[in-house]
Amino acid sequence: MAKRSYSRDIGGVFSSYLISLVASLGIFVILTRLLGPEDFGIYSTLLVIPLISVGLVQMGIRRAAVFHIGRKKYPLQQVVSSVFVLLILASLAGMILSWVGFRYYDNPLFQDRFIYVILITVPFKLAIVYFGGILLGTDDIRSANILNWTPLALNLVMVALLVLVFPLGIMGALLGYLISNALVAMVYAVILGKKYKVQLRIHKTIIRDLVVKGFVFALSFMVIQMNLRIDLLILNRIGDAAETGYYGLAAQICEQLWLLPSAVGIVVMSRTANTDDLSVMTAQTSRLLRLTLVAGIIIAIILAIIAPPLIPLIFGQDYTETIGLIIWLLPGIISFMIFRVLNGQLSGMGRPGISAWIFAIALLINVILNFILIPEYGATGAAWATNISYFSGSLGIIIAYVRITGISFKALFSYSRADFDVVLQKIRQQRKNPHE
Repeated sequence: MAKRSYSRDIGGVFSSYLISLVASLGIFVILTRLLGPEDFGIYSTLLVIPLISVGLVQMGIRRAAVFHIGRKKYPLQQVVSSVFVLLILASLAGMILSWVGFRYYDNPLFQDRFIYVILITVPFKLAIVYFGGILLGTDDIRSANILNWTPLALNLVMVALLVLVFPLGIMGALLGYLISNALVAMVYAVILGKKYKVQLRIHKTIIRDLVVKGFVFALSFMVIQMNLRIDLLILNRIGDAAETGYYGLAAQICEQLWLLPSAVGIVVMSRTANTDDLSVMTAQTSRLLRLTLVAGIIIAIILAIIAPPLIPLIFGQDYTETIGLIIWLLPGIISFMIFRVLNGQLSGMGRPGISAWIFAIALLINVILNFILIPEYGATGAAWATNISYFSGSLGIIIAYVRITGISFKALFSYSRADFDVVLQKIRQQRKNPHE
């Protein structure tokens, strides 16, 4: 187990997410104001198919690398080299799959030049995902955090240059997305290649174990990713572009509430992969879940209060309809925090297949409800469908977690004074030793 405290690791990951949040906000402000609802809806939808493709062809190697590096079953240099080999293969597959997806979707608003730019982005997006697994597996959380926020920070700079200074519209936004991801991926490829003396050789046993374990991780990730984005695709297909823009912005804003549970989940996964005492890990995860829910509910209430005055001020009067969608999406967003935390431990235990099955059912519910509700209620119907899907998926993960770990439902969600004493003690300690 790592000697660092949970608060330090979670704080580091959370800080990187906050930087990403600020950068994302800057990107959204520029794009929503300069592109307008319709073009912003087209831009948002253009990213959906490649993101789903990346989720599929990455083969879960990020989490599989964390698991196998943490277990130290194979030489580190050979594992890292195998990850690079798999990256090359996955990049080719991802570009082909994305191209097929665009041809099948056949949206007349998707110009060929837009599609070509986004296809080139796929290998670099995959590289950032794979390299993150290497860094987390070797417990280099600091570098993993830098890798997390630098693409978005660079994207903000490029969007300001290519959309604000040089008004290139959707093409400028896509080029900014490409350049930012490409620069970060190439820098880290050089750093990791030299540090671990990467050789593009086929280590059959290692690649097989990475792929076998990673396949289940990938299936889980793909199902979850589709569940998060399928409503946007359906809304764009049977709704209109403006509503897609409102809904896309609302979803992006609400999903920032997942920064904390995502940070907790990453640290829990890394710690679980390296622990020999699952009972202690379960107790720690349960406490982190309870504290995360409290923080999430407080932040959600604050967002609901400040959204009405801030949305028109920041994004313009054209996006006023986004306010109601934010309010509708919040209950499901909060419930999904449970999944983010508990799935961290299950993934660290090498049990990703559980979330795949659970969210496959949730995805089916989401798709059916979207087709039923969107024709009559538009974007609001998509929000209702998303909430029900998130609630059902989170309930499923709770049931699975209780059965696997042996903890009771009551123990999982029963708050105690000790939960908050831990937080207060850490705050006092931080005040006494601010540089610790």
